Amino acid sequence: DKAWAAGVGALSLNHNAVAIYITPADRVGSRALVEVEPEAHDYFVIDNRVTTVRANGRRKLRPRTVSEGERTRIVVEGRIPLQADSMVMSRRVGDPAFYYGQTVRMLLRQRGIRVSGRVKRGAIPQTAVLIQSYDSPELAEIIHDMNKASSNFIAEMVVKTLGAELKGTPGSWPKGLEVAEDLLAELGIPRGTYVLKNGSGLNDTNRFTARQIATLLQAVWKRFPVASEFVSSLGIAARDGTMRLRMEGTDAAGRLRAKTGTLERVTALSGYVQSLGGERYVFSVLVNDWAGKSAPVISSIDRLGGMLAALGAPEAGAREAALAAVVVPQDAQPAELKARIATYAALAAAGDKKNLPFLRSALRSERDPLLRIVLADAVYRSDPDQGGGALLEAMPPSSELFLRLRSVGRELSLPVPAVSSLLDLAVDGSTEALARLFALAPLARGAQRDEQLAAMLADGLVEVGDASPDEMFAALRVAPAHQAQAAIELVAAGVEQTGTDVARYPLAQALHKEISQESAPDAQLESWLATIERRPAPPPEAVAHSAAPAATPGAVPAAPPPPGPAGAAGHQARRALLPADQSRGPRHPGDGCQAGIGGLHCPVSRLPRGRLRSTPSIVGSLC
Repeated sequence: DKAWAAGVGALSLNHNAVAIYITPADRVGSRALVEVEPEAHDYFVIDNRVTTVRANGRRKLRPRTVSEGERTRIVVEGRIPLQADSMVMSRRVGDPAFYYGQTVRMLLRQRGIRVSGRVKRGAIPQTAVLIQSYDSPELAEIIHDMNKASSNFIAEMVVKTLGAELKGTPGSWPKGLEVAEDLLAELGIPRGTYVLKNGSGLNDTNRFTARQIATLLQAVWKRFPVASEFVSSLGIAARDGTMRLRMEGTDAAGRLRAKTGTLERVTALSGYVQSLGGERYVFSVLVNDWAGKSAPVISSIDRLGGMLAALGAPEAGAREAALAAVVVPQDAQPAELKARIATYAALAAAGDKKNLPFLRSALRSERDPLLRIVLADAVYRSDPDQGGGALLEAMPPSSELFLRLRSVGRELSLPVPAVSSLLDLAVDGSTEALARLFALAPLARGAQRDEQLAAMLADGLVEVGDASPDEMFAALRVAPAHQAQAAIELVAAGVEQTGTDVARYPLAQALHKEISQESAPDAQLESWLATIERRPAPPPEAVAHSAAPAATPGAVPAAPPPPGPAGAAGHQARRALLPADQSRGPRHPGDGCQAGIGGLHCPVSRLPRGRLRSTPSIVGSLC
């Protein structure tokens, strides 16, 4: 029900999405205020399940829309801290036509125009009289908005409109896609060599090769005046659109224009770049089915963009090549390390979005793992909506790096690093964040425990158990036994400190439910529940204990070993500089897109200017 997956229709409004505003109540425990825009009360049914929590509590909001025939039910669950700013979130509507009709009805009533009867579907009567017509913006402006914001809604609407304009009304996907296929055939990409099922590429039904996309981009470049309008619609690296946070600090910033594409385990980038040497290139990169996280893949594509932009400038090229190389993490000198940690921690405390370009650039260039944790924390705190992935990537689910960073932080009188941000993510249901918090839990228990860390975890994990009990229970089940037990003890301490009613505490309720459904007694679950409820636990022999030793606070383990050889993930990359006017037929679908675990196919073509040249393809590892 996300807004980017909204439906389309001839009658559409606000991209067929509704804005949902959530504002805390005046008292802890009261229902928050949930409002929608537009206020089409005859269309929306609001189911408000949001509770106002203490002012220093953590936020978790889960809005969803459910289609109910001619109406849409909006269900909002979660918690919002007292005195927090209002939050606005968008979700798609169930029936665009009725959404439009009921909103028009509401607006007419607000202006004193009486409306009788009800909104219903029907054919336009032949006696209907045209009252008002509306001319849309120019097509170039529509495409500009579509590409800059990567709007799936606009893309699908354009496809249907093309079908109506060129193949006859009513507009439909088959008609619109036929128009697109006619153009592709005209540009040298014949039918049958690709799969085209929709206009946005929102699902994985479309199938094109990188070479076919590069061929299309070359053809568009040669078409004046279409080229200028199309190229200006693409996001500019490190400047605007979906490219605004990409390639910062590289030679591609301000020089590369491209369209992004993202699905689960799929990332794409295609467009144009003007190099420092004065040449213009067209490129297309498609990567899919990689193993592991997406951050290294996207980072590799960004470095490739920087290398393309550096072509023709020896010094810049050497710099980008150095950035692209695999660098073994090395510790900075102690004094320098402390100074940089202090600087990045101050930026984290500021939480200012204006610092994001610098922070993201530094995160790409820093190799010391301690600095990367502090930087990733600063990125998250500057942009909580998009920075969580960087933090989870930088901080592994173990305590070694945290202990080293905590030791330096104590010398600098800095607060506990990263934990507050991880708790935010955990409250929102991130099991990856919970795994990292559980790894730290043993440090907060025992005779040599970290008191400041213990207080933060006890207070925060109680909130996680309240806001995301199912996710927390699942994470406890797979955590090492000594970590899970330490986490449960912290939860119990937090329950006692905050005066939480255990009988109504969601995590305790989840444990009760699971125990009641077990066919045989589960000693571990019984022990966890007894710990939270502060009652005697089952006999020790009934509880499995882990032999894993608890970490010692303050210990500084050896530096991590260097990473394995590049290319261990099995990625293959192809990179070729191709003459812009070289006539080559498109390869078969899938060429270069399924290489080992993940594939990357990147044809790069030089656009017309001066003498053309070609270099051999290079096969190697980029990811």
